Amino acid sequence: MSSQASFRLIDAAKVLTKTSPANKNTHVWQFAGVFVGVYDNNSYLCTRFSVLSHSLCTMNYKLCTLLTASLLLLIACNSERHERMQQQLAALQAMNQADSVLTDDSLAQALADWFDRHGTPNEQMEAHYLLGRTHADRGEAPAALAAYHDAIDRADTSAADCNYRQLCRVYAQMADIFYKQNLYSNQLENIEKSIYYAMVAGDTLVALNSYAHKMSAYRQLGMTDSVISICRRVYEQYSLMGFKDIGAQYYGFSIKGLVANGNYEEAKKCIDIYEKYSGLFDENHNIVIGREAYYNSKGCYYLGIHQYDSAQYYFRKELKSGNDYNNQNMGAMGLARLFMLIGQPDSATKYAMYGYAMNDSAYNVMSTKSVADIDGMYNYTRHQQIAANEKQRADREEKKSYALIIILFSVILLFTVFLRMWVKNKEREKQKRKDISKQLANAQMDLLKARTAAKDFASESTELKSLIQLKEEETDRLRAEILKIQKKVSNEETEKKLGMSDTFIKLHKKANGCEPLTWQEWQELNIMIINILPQFHEFISAKRFALTEHEYEACVLFRLHVKPMPISVLMGVSPSTVTKLSKTLLKKLFDENGDKDDLMAILGNYC
Repeated sequence: MSSQASFRLIDAAKVLTKTSPANKNTHVWQFAGVFVGVYDNNSYLCTRFSVLSHSLCTMNYKLCTLLTASLLLLIACNSERHERMQQQLAALQAMNQADSVLTDDSLAQALADWFDRHGTPNEQMEAHYLLGRTHADRGEAPAALAAYHDAIDRADTSAADCNYRQLCRVYAQMADIFYKQNLYSNQLENIEKSIYYAMVAGDTLVALNSYAHKMSAYRQLGMTDSVISICRRVYEQYSLMGFKDIGAQYYGFSIKGLVANGNYEEAKKCIDIYEKYSGLFDENHNIVIGREAYYNSKGCYYLGIHQYDSAQYYFRKELKSGNDYNNQNMGAMGLARLFMLIGQPDSATKYAMYGYAMNDSAYNVMSTKSVADIDGMYNYTRHQQIAANEKQRADREEKKSYALIIILFSVILLFTVFLRMWVKNKEREKQKRKDISKQLANAQMDLLKARTAAKDFASESTELKSLIQLKEEETDRLRAEILKIQKKVSNEETEKKLGMSDTFIKLHKKANGCEPLTWQEWQELNIMIINILPQFHEFISAKRFALTEHEYEACVLFRLHVKPMPISVLMGVSPSTVTKLSKTLLKKLFDENGDKDDLMAILGNYC
């Protein structure tokens, strides 16, 4: 219950004690209704109830007794529920401090809602903080940021008992999210606030820990000098506090920067301190799992001072120990640089290619969202400002509503008209393509028959020559129209279309039987080839090849991945004829010698 609600309760009691006997009963129930609407936790209510008791002493004894009993019962019921919610909040906080993964967002949301109505500002802040931690553990960065903003809004920094340590943690968690989203300026801004509230709380250790996290942002921003400066100061301060091991662990951040700046003497000091005092190495000088990137820093140091054997040892150690893509990439690129320096270009190329592959893999598994989207999503005015401006904005929106409706209706109407025209155009184009394909298939069959007939005669008649020439001109014209309509597609997409074609599926089913293809089925195959494999059709229909009917049919079936034995069945010829046809086609089309397998492999490249 808020302070405002408590005073509402007292004001109601004052009205009740001053009212006339005739109206007293009405005001009693109004007073009870006010209390029911604003109940709170036990300790707070007990204080207020002592004030109310004094005001109620002038009331009718029986009525006062009944009301008092009701109020005490209500206090007891809600006090029990409030204690239960406080226990759940404490349990959730304990899980968070134990670094357990928080996944129950329903519980966290219920706690936030409860303490928003019944809790103190500190409880509200803690509940929303834990809701943010739950969203963060679930990988829901936007919701986590929103919850952290709500936690900050709930904090009462003007109160003497404000939990500044909790507020410090809120800003620290926000800084962590911004780091993961590559928003380093936002990260540094929140770290500064975390340091400030830690110092207000008198917790210098937490303030120093927050200060140390600046190194991660400066390192990503390429500010090596700042990283080194912070690292030295953090180590000194932790050492003074008796936590030399924690301070030494931060030296791992500065080694690579010192090496990049050519400061090898200082880098060696950092390496010695890191390995001696950090507590991260075992008796065999192996670093704990998850920190294998240190081997790369040490390898770079040895590379810089031209101790190539030691450099190679640590780069290879990183490749062996670090199983993630980043370690594999850095270790490989370190070896590539090393082998380039010692004049082994083949090895350098080998490891460089491996490093690039690992870099691509690392990039592919990243799930970082757009920086601009995250920044825009959460750089918004908080709820209080929105509430204050809501009325003005609603008035403006109301004035625009009719215009927007008209515009929207116009856009929908135009879109509908355009869509209808587009659909009709597509249908006409589809029908045109279908008609041309059918005409081309018929003309192709006529041309093949004419060529076969011409081959059967020792000499071609003038009429037969004219017919062949006419059919060739017709097929060329129709094929050109098909190619204009047909879009260029990749071989993979072409094979996918073939596999989904009903004609293709029927062909391979029939290939398992013992009956040849009918004239109608050959027509369907021709139409499919024209539509799905226009370039292939143009190639095998070229005048310079002048394929006979059998040669054309064999060529089509080979391209459609039909095996030689089923081809002989579908064409109604002997297997030896198919073998002969394959050799003839290979020589005629590609001027090569080979067998049926060679022909199928080459034809498979045509779409």
